[in-house]
Amino acid sequence: MLLGLALSQSITRPLMNFVNFMGGITRTGELQQKFHAPQISNYEVDVLARSFESMAESLAESQARPKPLHDELRRKGVQRRKLSRLATRSAARCAHLANQPAFPVQCPQHRRRTDRRES
Repeated sequence: MLLGLALSQSITRPLMNFVNFMGGITRTGELQQKFHAPQISNYEVDVLARSFESMAESLAESQARPKPLHDELRRKGVQRRKLSRLATRSAARCAHLANQPAFPVQCPQHRRRTDRRES
């Protein structure tokens, strides 16, 4: 019975350590963490830990790839909004100027009347 308990502990303790390690990654989201096996290790748990670390590295790399693209899209969105505001202001200014002639247009009869007043 004592032998069975020792064997059970040699399997479950490393496995529970690994389960706790995975729980920590789940809570923090830090995929770069490495599993540090205790002095008494278990081959199967070590293989499982290395496979998990490989998967986490691959996931971290795939998450890092879209970041520059996302940053560029955000920058282009800001530029688009600035251009849109500039176009709106320009259109409003053009509409205002279209209603305000650059120089007054006077018909010849009006010009003659103002000329006579000045004399």
